[in-house]
Amino acid sequence: MKLLRTLSFFLAAFTATTVLAQSSSGVGTVNGRVLTEDGHPVPGASVYLVPLHRAGVGRPDTVKTNEMGIYKISVKEPGPYAIHAFKIEEGYPDVIFAFDVAPNQALRREKVNILEGQSLTGIDVKLGPRSGNLHFQVVDERTGRPLTKADYKLCQVQVPDNCVNSRAVGAFDISVPATEISVEISSPGYSTVKYAEKNQPFILVKPGEERDLVIKLALR
Repeated sequence: MKLLRTLSFFLAAFTATTVLAQSSSGVGTVNGRVLTEDGHPVPGASVYLVPLHRAGVGRPDTVKTNEMGIYKISVKEPGPYAIHAFKIEEGYPDVIFAFDVAPNQALRREKVNILEGQSLTGIDVKLGPRSGNLHFQVVDERTGRPLTKADYKLCQVQVPDNCVNSRAVGAFDISVPATEISVEISSPGYSTVKYAEKNQPFILVKPGEERDLVIKLALR
């Protein structure tokens, strides 16, 4: 009996020391649920925190929600954070740029301020709005051979400054908001193509829609 009391004492002392050490090191946690626009939990969603008090950091560690849509993520220093959540395979991209949200839709991003050693609970995050997805294959117009390098520029027609551009190697996928999007594709040595659909100088993808596009480029 005396031995049990002694062990209990040491276990309690060890637990108290551990909690104290965590508090003094500034480690905290944030947990809650990831939900769809209509409030349903999203299992398998990705969640990460972006520190707002310092810039120039890479993407922090990402966690996945469990089968009930619940996430729990640790932070290593106090401060303000923005919570990012996404599930690309269900049409919910990681919303980072103004291009990712249609002009008539609001950019939703949950923000929290974590104090020293604090654990925040019940911080629910809503995904959405849903986007569409474009799969591009760029080929030589004459031979049909896939081109290994392609430069693309996509802009919202209603807000022309909301653009995204990059260079892709081979085929590429990109999530686009449900609004009119202009598409410009080029490749070294080839003429630039502005994609048109149904005699309209833009493409319109519905939320959750997948679209395959083959872009043919002609040599200059």
